[in-house]
Amino acid sequence: MLRGVTVAAGKMAARLSGPRAGRKNCGKPLPNATVCCKRPRMTRVRSTSRLAALAVPSVGAIAALAALSRPVSLAFLAAFAAGCSSPAAEASAATATTASMTGPGLNDCGPTSNEICAVSLLVTGGTFNRGTDTANPATISDFRLDKYEVTVGRFRKFVDAWVAGWRPTAGSGKHTHLNSGSGLADAAGGYEPGWDATWASYPGAGSAGGSVPSGTSPTTVAGWTTALSCQPGYPTWTSAAGANEKRPQTCLSWYDLHAFCIWDGGFLPSEAEWEYAAAGGAEERTYPWGNTVPGANTSLSVYGCYYNGTGSCTGVTDIATVGSVPAGNGKWGQSDIAGNVFEWNLDGYRSFAAKCNNCANAPASPHRVLRGGSFDSNASYLRAADRDYNNPAYRYLNNGGRCARSAY
Repeated sequence: MLRGVTVAAGKMAARLSGPRAGRKNCGKPLPNATVCCKRPRMTRVRSTSRLAALAVPSVGAIAALAALSRPVSLAFLAAFAAGCSSPAAEASAATATTASMTGPGLNDCGPTSNEICAVSLLVTGGTFNRGTDTANPATISDFRLDKYEVTVGRFRKFVDAWVAGWRPTAGSGKHTHLNSGSGLADAAGGYEPGWDATWASYPGAGSAGGSVPSGTSPTTVAGWTTALSCQPGYPTWTSAAGANEKRPQTCLSWYDLHAFCIWDGGFLPSEAEWEYAAAGGAEERTYPWGNTVPGANTSLSVYGCYYNGTGSCTGVTDIATVGSVPAGNGKWGQSDIAGNVFEWNLDGYRSFAAKCNNCANAPASPHRVLRGGSFDSNASYLRAADRDYNNPAYRYLNNGGRCARSAY
């Protein structure tokens, strides 16, 4: 894995182109193509200290990439050396630590099981109305949002790193590409604070339904297995790699996902960013795929216990492998942004500020925002404008998420 570079090659399509208080994730009652260029293209490489234009292919160019320091996937280097580019290779080159890893739940995602699971797609910025309310406009800069929810296979690599001693540094996990490194503007004043060193014992701590972190962060895989087994029959995590590696990691607390995204080279999306991507920006779609109301099936979204069932959930097989329903993808290509698992957002839950320019609600609230609905929720939760929340330490069978990243 290579570190300290953001690569933007060409302008490919994948960039390679109100509130319902206290619902607590309520669901149904449970019983449980690669495109090659025809000629070398110029690839612009940016780092904090220099900007270089490298011709493709070039041994010297590859060496220059290798000398830099943010993750560049092996797939991208292969495409770079060959003078051709694939959407998955270019997107994964952005920042993800797991982008260059291979194995179940790492490089076999999507409907044809051939995509890098950490692929991160460009969301072109603009202005829209949060909650489709003209009283709540928000302006969003370009950013990347991972195509897929965090898989068990990716989270397993994070657990290995945590057990080996990795911890987030204080202040990490911010949108440092904004406001001269200060990050998102806090709607109440100031900027997002980033990771708090006092949270070091929170990831992996607690149990199902816990409202506050209990105990200490586990230092063994067995300890994490206990934490991630929050509901009998439904957890996607297994103590060793198995059949669920391509399913989304469930039973995640907000602290777990926040730490994972930092480790993986990204950050949690703000609520405004998440809704902007889900709503198709200024199109303000009702659902990520458009305005069509989903039927009593999973043709557009994994919800309502319809996946491998008839509206009554029975277990983990009601949770789909990520990217199983491409017809439900959003405007910028994100899969399962409605359904499969609820997704934690960065923000504390409170009323929207009247205006928002790359903003977030920093933690004045004891709760954090959850979005998107899940495999066991009803269709109303799938709406791009729908809001939910819970205590950040809360673990539940349908809690998961995805990471965001800087665009360039």
